[in-house]
Amino acid sequence: MPNRFERHPVRTAFLLAGFALIAFLAFDVGAYYAGEGIAAFRETLALRRGTALPRPPGAQRGDLEFHHGLKENWTSHNGSGATAYDEITNSLGFRDERVRDVPLKAPGRRIILIGDSFTEGVGLPFADTFAGMLLRRLAAAHTEVLNASATSYSPIIYFRKLKYLLEEKGLVADEVVVFLDLSDIQDETFYKWGPEGQVQSATSREWVRYALTTHGEPYWLNWALQRTYVSRTLFGMLQRLSLPRDLPNRKALNFPRALWTLDPRDRDGFVKKGLPLALAHLDSLKALLDSRAVPMKLVIYPWPDQVWRHDLPSKQESIWALWAAAHRVPLLDLFPDFIERGPAREVLARCFLPEDIHFSQAGHRLVADRVLATFWPATPP
Repeated sequence: MPNRFERHPVRTAFLLAGFALIAFLAFDVGAYYAGEGIAAFRETLALRRGTALPRPPGAQRGDLEFHHGLKENWTSHNGSGATAYDEITNSLGFRDERVRDVPLKAPGRRIILIGDSFTEGVGLPFADTFAGMLLRRLAAAHTEVLNASATSYSPIIYFRKLKYLLEEKGLVADEVVVFLDLSDIQDETFYKWGPEGQVQSATSREWVRYALTTHGEPYWLNWALQRTYVSRTLFGMLQRLSLPRDLPNRKALNFPRALWTLDPRDRDGFVKKGLPLALAHLDSLKALLDSRAVPMKLVIYPWPDQVWRHDLPSKQESIWALWAAAHRVPLLDLFPDFIERGPAREVLARCFLPEDIHFSQAGHRLVADRVLATFWPATPP
């Protein structure tokens, strides 16, 4: 008597293939969440030891009037291998060269830098970031540099954090330099004002799409495929098929958060919603600083996507050039400094971290040199 397979070979083959696929997906998804659980457990142990793994919750504070920031007087060890570095904060919760108490008033002149992860200097020791370089170079001019930046900051937090520092905490500053990032436009849609004037998270359509989308693919597809190990790897390969295989920083390209300067469609609507918010909050920051007679300066810079696609003139440049001119704020536009520095491949390899959107040490040095030459040209070498 023929068995089931012999009676229904096609149906049985499909059933077996289906069971095998389900078993594979179950194992793959289970491995993903098991890995997430192990990572969370390791972060908990690191926090109890007083150290930290790459940017764990214990290295940050989220109970602040300005939404989030780094923990005060904290040392965390981030990354691994050749990319490992120590992140050190001072008594204000700012990245610094050492743990130290920062007086509200400096004995000399004081400049505050504020921006997002680029200005925080993610991926490098503080000494290798442009904030650290400016601190050392300006010390000869009896000027202190404080870096109030943190990952995922945007104009609403720039304004609220500086308002807290200057008005509520009593920190004295002689100058503020804002480093405005391309991602600030989308990040503005992720925050809102709370009932007591604090910055809160806003769970909007834009936030959901960002949380579940990497390179602009349908977010439901990304949600499914990014939660497995094997399919996540295969999907990442598909996302980069349009880019040359030997291109440096290949994994740092094709991000909609940056491509809004090149794509007129605004597919997720975050520019239409976020740009007016960014403009309004920067207006508020300028008014705050004017009320305290603190000069403001503005710096803009490209991502790897702008370098690779030679985005000159960029929307980011035109928008903030108009704003700076209208508010009489000195503007340093670093787009030409990166994009016209040489062939795009060489700039990507030299000025950005491998497979990362953030600046390398050479990129930070370029920013520091241009900031000094533009804003403080009399600084001793």
